[in-house]
Amino acid sequence: MKFAASTPAFDHALSVEIAASEQIRMRVLAGTLAILLLGDQLLFLFARETLEQFAGRSLPTWLPLKVFGPFLAYEIVALVVLRYRRARGKSVPPAARFANAVIETSLVSVHKRMFFSGVVGNQVELGLTACGGVSRLSGSGA
Repeated sequence: MKFAASTPAFDHALSVEIAASEQIRMRVLAGTLAILLLGDQLLFLFARETLEQFAGRSLPTWLPLKVFGPFLAYEIVALVVLRYRRARGKSVPPAARFANAVIETSLVSVHKRMFFSGVVGNQVELGLTACGGVSRLSGSGA
């Protein structure tokens, strides 16, 4: 069965729909990150002694901001750029969508590794050492 070539109107409508869907996803992700940041920051402000007992060392008060802050900032900037492009009728270039996917998936692991290995040590590391998850990044996995 042969399919007809897509029309420019269809291509434009699809591009608009993709941008709208991406904007919804980014809003949800930014909101989720903001809620996680707020919840974790409250824990670090009001239950820090319990967290320090779990970690076995002193923890900086603003650690959640250091961990979640860059991701929340990235999502907000990306959302502003997307809204700007949509307001002018421009679509999201495919290369930008792929770059966003790489940033949102790969750099999270690197960021967690940088902060949590110095905070809770390589043996705890969010329980991922046993399955070889994050620790494989540095070659120290099981």
